[in-house]
Amino acid sequence: TVYNLAPECTAADVEEGEYYLATVNGAVDYGVFVDVSEAVSGLVHSSELSGEYAVDDELVVELDEIRENGDLSFTEVDHTAGEVEPRHPGSLVDGTDIAARAGEQVRLEGQVVQIKQTSGPTLFQVSTGAAVVPCAAFEAPGARAFPEVTLDSTVRILGTIEARTGHHQIEADTIRALTGADRAAVAERVSETRAAVATPDPIDPLIEWPAFEPLVEELSEIARRLRAAVLSGRPIRLRHHADGDGLCAGVPLQYALERFIGETWVDPEASRHLLKRLPSKAPFYELEDATRDLNFALESQRRHGQKLPLFLMLDNGSTEEDTPALPNAAGLRHSDPGR
Repeated sequence: TVYNLAPECTAADVEEGEYYLATVNGAVDYGVFVDVSEAVSGLVHSSELSGEYAVDDELVVELDEIRENGDLSFTEVDHTAGEVEPRHPGSLVDGTDIAARAGEQVRLEGQVVQIKQTSGPTLFQVSTGAAVVPCAAFEAPGARAFPEVTLDSTVRILGTIEARTGHHQIEADTIRALTGADRAAVAERVSETRAAVATPDPIDPLIEWPAFEPLVEELSEIARRLRAAVLSGRPIRLRHHADGDGLCAGVPLQYALERFIGETWVDPEASRHLLKRLPSKAPFYELEDATRDLNFALESQRRHGQKLPLFLMLDNGSTEEDTPALPNAAGLRHSDPGR
């Protein structure tokens, strides 16, 4: 097997006797210097070369010796056919068992769903599709770490799992924004995992009611969209009328979403920031409510790096009075509020 080392690999990730895909970075009279990763390089002596090579040429080499001073010596090998296998440093984690792996050096691959700059490190929330993991990177006090990484970037993070007050996080050594085939592969994995986790389990309604049966499938789709929003780091704002019907709709859903956030976000404070239940005094969604919600959403985006929220109206939002505040919305009506 020939190993194609990821750029982040170090000398700790290579072993004598293994084959590596290498790139020539310099030629001298007594041989060529090759890179097998950004941090790992060595010499192939001219006596171990079967041909002539120029800078940027590729060849397959065997790690012959790791010397006491850390220098590496390689031998060219004839390996025109055979499997090329990628190798990455650290063990890959999806965030679901992060607390049990405290102290380990790990690799996390996923999508950045929130970036928050503190007076110390930069905090990245990264979704693997199965969980959302906090990762801290430090450049200087209050300075943005890895500025090339933006919201929705697909990334590979290398670091160590460390305990913090109330939870664990990855202390990142490197964060690389992926491109090309690597980005496509990770993005596809995250998307497929997120879709599976977001799909709610089928349930049997507690009552038999012909008027309710046609709504079950649509309600299941709403549940899926809400769960997908949580996994993608999108805040949710629950708006409902401040009466008995509204409370009966809003409180159970708030409880269910808080539990789901607690199961999928490593940060124990996530539900407080991701989910807000907001009763409306009027039996419709007023322009005043819309203005307040918009200001809150934009401020959260600016100060805390959050995405713009998903609004869910319960026992509200289905009358003509709602039209000015809700010009475009998808609705599921179970009864006519005008009757």
